Amino acid sequence: MAACPVCGSELNYIQQYKRHYCYSCKAYRDPGPGARAALAPAPAAAPAKNACPTCGKELEWIAQYSRWYCRTESKYTEPAKPAAPAPAADSKTCPKCGGALSFIADYNRWYCYNDKIYPDVAAAPSAPLPTAAPAPTIVAAQPVAAVQHPCPTCGRELVWTVSHYYCEHDRIAPAVNFPPPGQRVATVVAVAPVPAPAAAPAPAPVAAAKNPCPTCGRELEWIAQYSRWYCRTESKYAEPARAAAPAAAAAVKNPCPSCGKELEWIAQYSRWYCRTESKYL
Repeated sequence: MAACPVCGSELNYIQQYKRHYCYSCKAYRDPGPGARAALAPAPAAAPAKNACPTCGKELEWIAQYSRWYCRTESKYTEPAKPAAPAPAADSKTCPKCGGALSFIADYNRWYCYNDKIYPDVAAAPSAPLPTAAPAPTIVAAQPVAAVQHPCPTCGRELVWTVSHYYCEHDRIAPAVNFPPPGQRVATVVAVAPVPAPAAAPAPAPVAAAKNPCPTCGRELEWIAQYSRWYCRTESKYAEPARAAAPAAAAAVKNPCPSCGKELEWIAQYSRWYCRTESKYL
């Protein structure tokens, strides 16, 4: 056999690429003109012992699944001619992970699919004979939890989100009347209706405005700070329709309890309203 011109290891002739390969250097090497002349021409590929029924390439025995596998077509199949798998005594184990190795006929080497390497199996122990698998442990069936919030379409348990229930199976938010988790259902107790309070008597009719607004006719208010008349209804200063002096000493019939100004009866809401403080009493 030819030797590697770099490390001196034995070169392997790769029939697929028609070249010599050094597994120690992990590179293709030219054995040199002298060694090339001494080499015999590469022999023709031997017929496959366990040929694939469709492509004719050599099948590979996968000990892990106890089946033949075609690397060319990437499928499991049976050889064209019935053939028994390699005996367990000839199988190899990976010295690194301990898994079963697969023999690659194209490269004439053993390969570990777990570690993705070609290990050195010269000193590797043979794979032990298969032993009977232990009897499976029977586990008692666990009771299935009752569904508290079933989905109306699939019946599975609904999941509570921020504001509603959600079905992870159907990916919908069904319209259900379940209370949120942790919230107690309130008990509705019938309570006797409370009688409505008696209607307040209608206020006495308001006397005609003494100082009416010339546009709306409502009573004007005397603003002492500016010495002018002001219309609260139209929010503007105006002069009364007929000249009149402000009745400063006139008694207030319905005074506001806080400011003392005259209150106004709002018939729409049946309440007294203070224009000065802008609030209902």
